[in-house]
Parts: sequence; C-alpha cells; structure tokens
Amino acid sequence: MNQPTGRYIFSEEVPIAQLVRQGELLNVVNNAALILLGADRTGFGDALWKSMGMMAAGVGVQRVIIWKNQVDNDKLYYRRVFAWEEGIADWRQCVESTVRFTYLESIPHWEMLFAAKRNVNGPVRLLSDVEQERLAPYGIKSVLVIPVFLQNNFWGFVSFDDLRREREFPPDEVSILLSACLLLANALARNDEATANDRHAVLTSAVNRIAEVLLQSDETGFDDDLWSCMEIVAHCVDIDRIRVWENFVRDDRLHYRCLFAWHEEGDPQNGRECRREAAYDDALPGRQQKFEDGEFLIGPIDGLQAEERDRLAGCGIRSVLALPISIRGELWGFISYEDSRKKRSFSRDDVIILQSAGLIIVNALQRNEMDHKLIKAREEALAGTRAKSEFLSNMSHEIRTPMNAIIGMTAIGLGAADATRKDYAFEKIEEASTHLLGIINDVLDMSKIEANKLELSPAPFNFEKLLRKVVDVVNFRVEEKQQSFNVMLGRGIPDTVIGDDQRLAQVLANLLSNAVKFTPENGAIRLSATLEHEEENVCTLKFAVADTGIGITAEQQARLFSSFQQAESATSRKYGGTGLGLAISKRIVEMMGGRIWIESEPGNGSTFLFTVRLRRGEAGDAGHAVGVDWKSLKMLAVDDDVETLCFFTEIVSRTGGVCDTAGSGAAALEMTERRGPYDLYFLDWRMPEMSGIELARELRKRCEGRPVLVLMTAADRGVAEEEAVGAGVDCFLPKPLFPSSLVDCVNECLGAGKRFAVDGRRTEAADDFSGRRMLLAEDVDINREIVCALLEPVHLEITCAENGAEALRLFSEAPGDYDLIFMDVQMPKMDGFEATRAIRALDVPQARNIPIIAMTANVFREDIEACLASGMNDHVGKPLNMEDVLAKLRLYLPAGRKK
Repeated sequence: MNQPTGRYIFSEEVPIAQLVRQGELLNVVNNAALILLGADRTGFGDALWKSMGMMAAGVGVQRVIIWKNQVDNDKLYYRRVFAWEEGIADWRQCVESTVRFTYLESIPHWEMLFAAKRNVNGPVRLLSDVEQERLAPYGIKSVLVIPVFLQNNFWGFVSFDDLRREREFPPDEVSILLSACLLLANALARNDEATANDRHAVLTSAVNRIAEVLLQSDETGFDDDLWSCMEIVAHCVDIDRIRVWENFVRDDRLHYRCLFAWHEEGDPQNGRECRREAAYDDALPGRQQKFEDGEFLIGPIDGLQAEERDRLAGCGIRSVLALPISIRGELWGFISYEDSRKKRSFSRDDVIILQSAGLIIVNALQRNEMDHKLIKAREEALAGTRAKSEFLSNMSHEIRTPMNAIIGMTAIGLGAADATRKDYAFEKIEEASTHLLGIINDVLDMSKIEANKLELSPAPFNFEKLLRKVVDVVNFRVEEKQQSFNVMLGRGIPDTVIGDDQRLAQVLANLLSNAVKFTPENGAIRLSATLEHEEENVCTLKFAVADTGIGITAEQQARLFSSFQQAESATSRKYGGTGLGLAISKRIVEMMGGRIWIESEPGNGSTFLFTVRLRRGEAGDAGHAVGVDWKSLKMLAVDDDVETLCFFTEIVSRTGGVCDTAGSGAAALEMTERRGPYDLYFLDWRMPEMSGIELARELRKRCEGRPVLVLMTAADRGVAEEEAVGAGVDCFLPKPLFPSSLVDCVNECLGAGKRFAVDGRRTEAADDFSGRRMLLAEDVDINREIVCALLEPVHLEITCAENGAEALRLFSEAPGDYDLIFMDVQMPKMDGFEATRAIRALDVPQARNIPIIAMTANVFREDIEACLASGMNDHVGKPLNMEDVLAKLRLYLPAGRKK
C-alpha cells in the first residue's frame, strides 16, 4: 500500500483512457495553479477553496485537508490549516483549527514514514490497526496521504479522503497529486508570509501610534488615552481583553494585582475598577519563577498546567498571551492579552511586538503615576508655602498683640500716679508676657517636631491633680464667657499613672482653650476621661473635649492637624492663634502610643478625642477619709445642669453613699418638704428663677437642726463669699466637680480631715538662704537685675560677673566664698561651656564640687546634654520661672548647710 513518491514516466504501453485521465488531472492542477497565482490576499480563501474543489472532483474524493507541522518543546505536532469538503458551501465553515496532534500520540509510524517521503495509499480497512482506529471514525473508506517538503523541510501533508468506496490511488495520479500538494503548500506559505508581513506592519504601526499618543498624554486625559491605545492593540490581534498586572509584596509573599484593564464594550472610567489580586503561589504555582526567567504564558488554555488552566477558565479565558515585564532587572509584573471567544495561537512575531506594546503601556502607567505624585507634591508644597506665609502673618499678629500690650501698659504704669493704677498695669503686663511665652513655647515645640527632637519625660503623677491643674488654667475664661463646663471621670482610672504629665497637660490645655475660644457665650464644654483598656498594667485612657461651638467642615478637618494651619485663614483673623497647637498635640499623642481625631459638623459643635497609653502607678488610698459613714449621710444636690447632677451621683456612689438630686430651687424645697431636711445640701450658685444663695436663705428658714449648706460655683469664691456666708452657706465646692474635691468638702464639713492639701502648694516655712553666696554669670544687665530682684526675699548673697572670663577670675580668686554658680551659656569673651570647663580644671577641691547650673534660653534636650557634658550639674530655662529657680536652690543648697 505504501509507494514511493516520484515523477511518473509515460510509455507507449499506457492505455489511451489512462492517458486521457492523466491529461485531465494535469489540466485540473494547471487551472488550479492559475487560480491561486491570480488571487490576491483578500480573495485567497475563495481561490484556495475553489482549487481544492477542482482537485477533489478530478481525483474523485469528497474531502481534501491540508495539514501543517509545528514544533513545540522538541515535539512535532500537526494541525489542520485548510479543508475542502463536499456539501459545504463556504470555506469559512472549514477554517483553521487550533487543535493540534502529535505524531507520536496519534499515528506513531507516520512521522518516520513521511520523513522518508513515503505516502499512505489505499482502503482504510487494509491499513494498520492504529491507522484504522484513527481514520475510521471520520467515515473514510479510502485515503491518500502525501507528505510535503518545502525547501527540503518537512512542511506537513495533504490528505485526500474518499468517503464512498474502497480503492487504491494509481501511481500516475499520485505523481500528479504530489505536484498539486506542493502547489497548495506553496500557495499557503506565500499567503502566510504576505499576511505575516502585513500583520507585522499593522502591529508595528499600532505600537508606534500608541507610543506617540501616550507620550503626549497629560494627567487629566491619561485614562481615556490609555483605554484607546489598548483598544488599538486589541483590534490588531483580534482579542477582547487586555490587563496590566503589577507585583506587590504582602506577608512576605509576592502577589499580583490588576492595575488597568481594557475589555470590549467597556468604559474607560472602569479601567481602574478591576482590582483583582492574588498570590503567585496560590493562583499560578511556579509561574513567578518562569516569568523571572523570561518565559511567557501562551496559547489555548487546554495546553496549560491544570492550576493555570482552571484559574484562567474561571475568568472565561480560552486563549492567552501573558508576557512578563521587567524594569531595571526586577520583575515588575506582566501584561495579559486574552481571548474569551475562541482558541487561538500567537506567532513569534506577535510575541515580540506585543511585548514592546506592553513595555510602552507599563512605562506610560509608571510615568503617569510619577506625574500624579509630582503634581500632588507640588500642590502640597505650594499649600505648605501658603500655609507658612499665612502662619508668619498670624505669628506677626500674635506676637505683636502681647508686645503692644506690654509696651503700652509699661508706659501707663510709668505714668500712673497711684498704686492701684500701677498694679493694674503690672497685672496686664504679666498676662501679656505669659501669653507671649506660650507662643514662643509653641514655636519651639514645633521646631523640635520638625527636627524630630521632641521627647517625653515619663514620671509618676496624680491623674486627677493633673486635670485640676489644667482646668484651673482655662476656668477664668470659662467664667468670663459664662459657659457651662463639666468634667466627667470614668471608673477604674488609676489615682497614679506614669507618663509625661506636662505634655499630657499641654494637649488637654490646648484642646480646652480651643473649645473655650470657639464656643460662644453661655455655651457648654465637657471634658471626659475613661479607662478604655488595660493590659499588663498599661492603661489606654480615652479623652474627649466636646463643645457647642462653631463646628468644623469635613474639608477643614482634613488639614486641621497639619503644621502651621488652622481650619481656615479667617479663623485665625477672628479668633487668633498660631495654628501650631493641634499639630503639636497630635505629635505628643502619637508619642504616647495613641491617636487623635475629631467628630464635628458646622454649627453643631466639635468633639476632639484622643487616646494615650500610660502605665499604672502605685495604688493610692481608698478614695475617702476613714471615719466618714457615707451610707448614713442624707445629701441633696441642686443644679440646673443635668450632667453635673449625673456626675455628682456617680461620685457619691463610688463612696458607697446615695445622693438625691433636684434641677431647681423650687424642686429642692419641695423634696425637703416631702422627705424632710437633708444633712448636706450642695447648691449651684447660678440657677434660673432661684439662685443658690436665695435657696440657702430659704433653707435656713425652713430647716431645723442647721443642715450643712455647700455652694457650688465655677467663679472665684471671693466674688460670692460675703453674700453666701450671710445667707448661711458653710463652705464652697469649686466647679467643675472632681471626686477628690467632693470628698475633701464632705470631710471638711464633717470634721474628718482632708484627703489632699487644698492647692498642693508647699506648707513649709518660707525659703531662707541667709549666709549662702551665689556667683551669677550673665552678660545682660536687665537679666542680672531680674535674678537679683527675684531672689532678694530668700536672703541669698549674689556676686555678678558680666562674662565667662570674669566668672572664672572671681571664682579662682576666692573659690571658698561661693556655694553655687548660675552660669549663662551664651556670653562674650568666654561662653558658659568654656568657663565651666576651665573652673572644673582648677586645682582646688571646690572647683570639682561646686554646683554649676546652666541658665539659658536653649531648652532642647541636646542643649541640656551639652550643658551636662561641659561639667554643669543642672539646667534652668529662660525666661526664668521663680519656682524652678527655688527648686534648684533647695536641691543644691539644702537646709543646714549655712556658713
């Protein structure tokens, strides 16, 4: 059945009929050749279909198929590239197939047979079992399979299928059909080459076009331009989806996510909405390494690994080309060209050009992202510049205002004839100076934050005492604006905690000052503190400062905690302020392990909330004095403020006692009439209809046994004291309420002693350093005068030096005459550092032992460390705080060391 191919030689013995048939078949092949040679690329399919139909009729078969070889991973495959079949009207119904077969797995001996240029010829039932099993299902009775070689390379084969009768094709027909097969293969090869050239030109043009468009695209229209460019590429290669995938690391694993996607019948606005992501190990096992090695994912998904096939099939993909994208030697991600409609392959030329397109698209995405960041950075820089300009303008106003007050009141004081007028001027100068110092401190704190030099100094402190100190700072302004101010302390907060109390007080004071500033007269302010969580003695405390002020919009909130900014510039003009307080507070809170945020609506007030983490300190006492039976006390609290009454009853309940409440004077009298007199009455001073003093007078008239009357007031006690005492008030309780204040008040009224000192001040005798002598090194006359005047009441002898060199000389001449040195740091001739080192180097015992305290306006931690490194013992900041100076004197000149 297998006959060698070759050219048939005519002889005189050949029958005339056979010669006629050979002539007819040759004529068919020649006509087919003319048709194929005359066809252009657009009509090639029709010409090939017609030519194959003529050949099929000439040889008497019902089907002709052209099969082309393909080598992949050292395996030889074949697939159908064109077919003609009787009864089918259009060649488009027999188009190229993406299904391919390996010779070894299909009909193993055909590869060797065809390589030897031998064909298969004859009835199928006479072929081998393998051939019958492969061919019979297609209804083939007889077959002629002719291998085709182009340029001496095994190109493929052509099969002529007879579906009606069994026969063997004669040698002369086989010889002529070999020429026909070569004709068909050459025609296909020429058309493929022309198509490839045209396709290459189209793809190259498309890539050049998208490069031009994306290079000219700006940030505002980039997404639309990118969408259009991806659409151009997709149409060129006839696919329906392109996606760009970017790599990222999460949990030490490499993931990929969709950065941009184009899909047919989509919308450019949806290009960035496809945010699918997955880990390589989970979704595409082994693909990461292949991508890093430069391998790509290609072809119908049927031929891929099971995990990849299942993953892609789940996305509706039938064919894919996924090309890795590397930038600066690193795998950046990949771009996938996807076909969800059909199985298809991509040529080598396609891969090269589409990889270039992918790089152009990814570079454009990166460039656009960089442009976006640059624009944002520029806007932020401009905003920062504007903010700093506004800040400097505000700072000029903020500094000039107290300076104007200081200068003006100084002039008034100098010109005043009576002591009262002078005292008034001094009082205003002190207020303005304190305000100016606060501004300077804010600037210094902001400088520390900008230089990342702000640090905390944790130490044990009494939590409630801290809050009382902060409240005292703002209480005057609260009373001045007649605002309601409540403090609410939750259960479980330790009496003593460990942290930086000064910095925490700074945050609270800033928030409360803002609340008072931005809340109108008769408004309400509330400070609450609760224990949110505790673990291993570390307490998370939550603070909230709520007000009924002007409120803040969402846009203003976004920049509220930024440096040098307030909610809006008009705010600083109307209310004042540097715009630094919240930025400083945010940094302090974050350093304490917490966060700060705001809840607000314009016109509905604001609530600033923050958390901090503080370590629990040593346990304090039980919370009330021994000997007071709170359960037996009959108490009534009267206040028109509901929150005050609620907190009052909460405090009393912690002691085990019970307290009735009334919201007005009339209600209090009615309860007294109904339930009988109480042991203690707590009366708010300012209540509508009947004040606390009026109620006290009425209670004195009605109650027998003289109950204890306590007047609650946020104002200075001296304002109402004379009238209150005349009405029968026994004692006063300051507002806002604190647990310890209430306990102290009850203990005092019942004669059981106090839990705390009244104001925490020293109760010891006045400081007296008679017989002690201090050397003061200071180059500014007025500073020397201030120190000497401030220390005059403590009877300390002071010798002054105008620079470091003079201080060194005075000490060298009489080292035993001095007990202490206050050393300014910045001085002419010899600064404080050099003078200290020189004194310590003197060969006398006093030089090594005498306390030297730095006195400087440089208060950063590194400044203090520089002072200590030069040999100084301690540090006080300028402007001098008298309490700080006295604290140093008490520390280094203890009692009993008098000369």
